Amino acid sequence: NAIDPGVFLDPTDDRLWLTYGSYFGYIRLVELDPKTGKRMHPSRKPVEVAINSEASILIHRDGWYYLLVTHGSCCAGANSTYNIRMGRSKKVTGPYLDNMGIDMIKGGGKLFAGSSGRFIGPGHFGLLDLGGGVQKFSLHYEADLDRGGSSVLDIRPLLWRDGWPVAGDNFVAGTYSIE
Repeated sequence: NAIDPGVFLDPTDDRLWLTYGSYFGYIRLVELDPKTGKRMHPSRKPVEVAINSEASILIHRDGWYYLLVTHGSCCAGANSTYNIRMGRSKKVTGPYLDNMGIDMIKGGGKLFAGSSGRFIGPGHFGLLDLGGGVQKFSLHYEADLDRGGSSVLDIRPLLWRDGWPVAGDNFVAGTYSIE
């Protein structure tokens, strides 16, 4: 199942990579030819980097490669169990370990975003690098309980803490005091 692919241009060496796969198999990684977009080495077996997930994407920061994937079940509105998990590696080909040292190919994955309040089933991380050190990310929720269970898009701040990406929150209406 080659669905929900993620294309990644490695900033360290300008090599182009593709992650793909589905919850019913593995997330796989192959190198692409930047001129043609086709597999660089079609006779090589794809590298398996995660299991039980989909909508994979790679990002890079401070010498680490981060694999973000969507885990859980989708397409059931408020009953969806989607959540975004991640692992990191010093090599683009993995292994991708979570914060407890568990390899994502063995089911590991640090939670990045889960259901919260009215928002159910976050999935499909997308990086938005605005420059100047400002990053945001997109995701969709399988259901917004305040909107009759409709699927909605959200864009939120991407923060970093202790070497891991963190899902920031958008400000809510109100009066704020800066100290």
